[in-house]
Amino acid sequence: MTSNKSLEDLEEQYNESKNESLTDLENSYQEYKILGSDEDFSAKITDACVDENIYLEFSLTDGSKIVVNIERNLEGLKNLYRIFEAVGQPLRDDLRLLIGETVNVQFESKQMEHIFVGDKREVKLDVLDTPKNLDLNNESTLPDEIIAATKRRVRYEREEAEILRCDVISAYPEDKRLVLEFDLLGETALWSTPVPDGQNMSGSTFESVVEMVGHGSVQQVVEGEVYVIEKKKIPIPLVDAPNIIGKFEEWKSTWVIFGTRSDAEECLELDVSSATAESSEQADQSAATQAEHYVPRGKIKAFLNELQLGESIRYVGKGGPIEIERGGDTEIVTSMSGLERIAITSDRVILKSSQVTGDVYYKLSYDELRGADLKTGIINKKISLRTGYGTYHIKISNPDKESCREMVDFIKKQVC
Repeated sequence: MTSNKSLEDLEEQYNESKNESLTDLENSYQEYKILGSDEDFSAKITDACVDENIYLEFSLTDGSKIVVNIERNLEGLKNLYRIFEAVGQPLRDDLRLLIGETVNVQFESKQMEHIFVGDKREVKLDVLDTPKNLDLNNESTLPDEIIAATKRRVRYEREEAEILRCDVISAYPEDKRLVLEFDLLGETALWSTPVPDGQNMSGSTFESVVEMVGHGSVQQVVEGEVYVIEKKKIPIPLVDAPNIIGKFEEWKSTWVIFGTRSDAEECLELDVSSATAESSEQADQSAATQAEHYVPRGKIKAFLNELQLGESIRYVGKGGPIEIERGGDTEIVTSMSGLERIAITSDRVILKSSQVTGDVYYKLSYDELRGADLKTGIINKKISLRTGYGTYHIKISNPDKESCREMVDFIKKQVC
């Protein structure tokens, strides 16, 4: 027979069990209300570590914890940048600086597989099914080069301009190279080029840097600027792109360097197709005869209205001024911008100068031309076009010498 005391003990244990069950159920329900809510709620970052990926631990208002996974790639690092931004800090190499910070979070759905961090819902992270036990003694820092590359990437994506002007901070010789240190989106970048012997300087990258960035002086390079475009923005392979003076490679990114803004603009406009003013019915027929040259689409627009039906542009160039020799007199033509244009088409050569009163064109058919010559100097090249009534000269700054030779050779073949 069971004693009264034993019955009382059993009843007390039963009541305690009921209370514990209700408490557990209450906790589960409150956790569901928090985690399954469509509303934002606060969470504190309580731990962080780095191994093959990045892990952050969040403590929620109900006392529960979740661990999120951030992949150690460019997209993941961009998310980490935004988390630092959400707590009012710049991206740092030591993730422990996040510990103790509070952010707004929201689960994507009641399945609670993903979480949004921050007010703008820009950061979506995976929640681990089995929370990782983070160890404060684990590695929590990322390499400096990854941090710098990530900062540059996020800032570049927020920039409206594709071409970045970068001021040269320092320039110095080192191991027979000229080293340039410049500011690229708030982070220092280093790039260098070999310094050739005196007799080999002509046409070298070193010469281009000194002339374009330093305006003819090595010492003035440090007062100059370079222009940078992300590699993937350039529409053709770099090996085919003109006017590039170098490239700066870092983690997950490559930045292409130009000496002038106009060179960078021209590279962005490159296209593998030639422009024509022909009707669609004639397009297939003439395509076989068009030269396969990279022609800046933006510069073609300056000539499109002047083209005849079936005429196609093969080469374009820029420079200036235009000099016209007639009967012992020389007329010098200079546009408002200081840059004249030349287009070599299937039918003729067109020179263009933009004046206050409008654009002026000089159109020389191959029947009129008696010859063409090229003279090259350290920087500029000069193309001369001879006719029976005078000679037209134009100094060319772009494209390069080899391209200018191709242009003149093409003209000579048409004249012959």
